[in-house]
Amino acid sequence: MPITETRALQQLLGAGRCTPAPVALRAIALFLDTVLVSAAVCLIFFRLVSPTGLDTIDQQVQLWQQQYKQTQAAGKMPDLQMTDECQDLMASLSGTAFAVLMCYFIGSEVVWGGATLGKRVFGLRVARWPAGEPPTAIEILSRNTLKSVSLLFWLQCWLPLLMVELLPLCLRRTRRTAHDYLARTIVTGDAPPPSEASHHLDDE
Repeated sequence: MPITETRALQQLLGAGRCTPAPVALRAIALFLDTVLVSAAVCLIFFRLVSPTGLDTIDQQVQLWQQQYKQTQAAGKMPDLQMTDECQDLMASLSGTAFAVLMCYFIGSEVVWGGATLGKRVFGLRVARWPAGEPPTAIEILSRNTLKSVSLLFWLQCWLPLLMVELLPLCLRRTRRTAHDYLARTIVTGDAPPPSEASHHLDDE
């Protein structure tokens, strides 16, 4: 019979490993990662992808201000819409942000065995569930694809997907998000278990 999540958690806690990381630490670590990624996105996009992007945004804001003043003078509600140029800019910015999110999270977790810069500050890491071992490349890819999509939609003020992502975190004892369930991983503050090679060396 497949082991249940509660039973697996009890066994792992009894073994002294794979303790679920505190939600507060995960949130702060994610905030630090998001700040770093946001800075990288702005630098890459406005310096390399679209050097005139800030001018386009400035023109759009000026247009909105003019439309707002005109509708206010006429006693109407403003109907603020983006120009085609600004819509194309936002689409390109979203694509750049998704690419940077994927590269940052996947690259960090591959290099540091399941940790990003934010996680490393607080001694957190991603581990395979329920073994507690470092995640495989496939697991890192799958969890961070869903995570990056959720963050991108959240930054665009589309909250339903983010709520679905975080609902398991609030309801389950293992504090795993939807992308953790997808990849069969858990975020923990415990050290990885010793490898088989370490066991053999200790026995000798």
